[in-house]
Amino acid sequence: MTLNSGRAHSEDSESAFLQGGGEMGALIRRQDWTDSPLGPTRHWPQSLRSAVSICLGSGFPIAIYWGPELALLYNDAWSAIPGAKHPGAIGRPACIKTSTPALALG
Repeated sequence: MTLNSGRAHSEDSESAFLQGGGEMGALIRRQDWTDSPLGPTRHWPQSLRSAVSICLGSGFPIAIYWGPELALLYNDAWSAIPGAKHPGAIGRPACIKTSTPALALG
């Protein structure tokens, strides 16, 4: 049995939520998140880590829009939805356009 150093074990546990997940899991693991709206995965909040883990483990199409920029994460089942923008859409801010102006209530 080989013991991991504390640093290696820490890095493994920090990225454990990204294990599996097919093509999208591999893509998310390879992605350099440093300049993305989400930042490096080691700084992602536990709630996002949990959501991504559930997303990647599901066979049902799931997309996550996260943070003020609505950065997009999704699983293999959802990857056909962005069409030609896949895989470039991963981690990118959403661009939501509406034909009607927003209404202020209050």
